[in-house]
Amino acid sequence: MKLAELDYIQQMLLELCRISRRRDLGFLTYLIEMAYSEASDMKEGMRPLNPKPAQPRDPLRPASSPANGAQKL
Repeated sequence: MKLAELDYIQQMLLELCRISRRRDLGFLTYLIEMAYSEASDMKEGMRPLNPKPAQPRDPLRPASSPANGAQKL
C-alpha cells in the first residue's frame, strides 16, 4: 500500500469520525477511531502495511491435533 493511499484513508476516517460524533453514534465512532488509530500506527511504522492474513483453523480438527494428522502416543 502506498503512503498516499494510507493518508487518504486516514483523512476519510477523520471525516467519518467527525460525522458520527455529531450524530452521537457512540459505538460507530469508537470503531472509526480504532481504524484511524490503526492507520496512524501503520504510517508511523508500528504496524506492517501488508500484514499476513491469519490462516483459518479447520473446524473439523480439534485445536490440539497435530497439523499433519499423525497421532501422538
